[in-house]
Amino acid sequence: MSMTMNSEQSVAHFSLPKNAELGPFGFDKKPSVRMLPPMPILVVYHPITVAVSFESIEEGILFESRGDTPIWPMIDNCIDAHQLRDAFLCVKTPAEALTWLAASGHFRNWTEVDEDSILTSMTWGEFQLWQEFIGILLSQGLPGLLKRGKDQTEAERKDPRPFGLITHDHFKPIVKDVLEDERAAIYGYPDGLHISPHSLFRYRDHPEPRPLVAQLDVRSALEAMLATVYVDHIVGIKFQVCALHDCSEVYEVSSKHERMYCSQACAHKASVRKRRAEAKKVKEAAAKQTTRTKPKKAKG
Repeated sequence: MSMTMNSEQSVAHFSLPKNAELGPFGFDKKPSVRMLPPMPILVVYHPITVAVSFESIEEGILFESRGDTPIWPMIDNCIDAHQLRDAFLCVKTPAEALTWLAASGHFRNWTEVDEDSILTSMTWGEFQLWQEFIGILLSQGLPGLLKRGKDQTEAERKDPRPFGLITHDHFKPIVKDVLEDERAAIYGYPDGLHISPHSLFRYRDHPEPRPLVAQLDVRSALEAMLATVYVDHIVGIKFQVCALHDCSEVYEVSSKHERMYCSQACAHKASVRKRRAEAKKVKEAAAKQTTRTKPKKAKG
């Protein structure tokens, strides 16, 4: 027995009120839950070989990277994204930045220049802002970067974009042209995340059936670093900024022990400064006391 339905009946059928009785199709209002087994999560980044040059401009130093047109990435040129991020945060000079950029591929998604080359560029000041940005994202999370409602301008409050990245004005030079995939990664919704039992990076020699692997595929050094922040946050790793005022290192909090400094060297430097400051106060206080108690010379 076949049942036919004309166009008017179809419209009526699909226009049922949401609270109408569905009879045998009274679906539950909560989704079913399926439990996945514990699995590793990987950030997979294939850097493109680039040649990096630099020149002095009014804004400081400008880095430019040029390389071959991207091709399908091969497994052997995948690098550790967490090491990439740690090295990035440790860069202190333009010379170190030049070396890091040459080893890390394109910092942002590429821009085509001609058939054989691609080009991305960044100033030393922008490089440092991205270091600060990622450091805050690691240690404080997204709230540490965004403007609070009372600090936003009227135009920012009316921003129609669902994922508008309204940060402190300090970061405007780098966030004004953030791409959608970069913005999504910053907000904790990275693109390119999938779960599969077929990760060649983890289980290429493993017999079937292979364990599940969560994998994040990224296309630039910046995306790779943002992806590592996402991974570390969801697995519960915490980070902190070194308490030494002239050190901005971000370090992993790996135990319950109270730790304020990124290294033993910074802790020692802070201790020496504290002792010197205390000794100076004692010396100044003693000098004042001596001045007060010193007998005055008699007149005449």
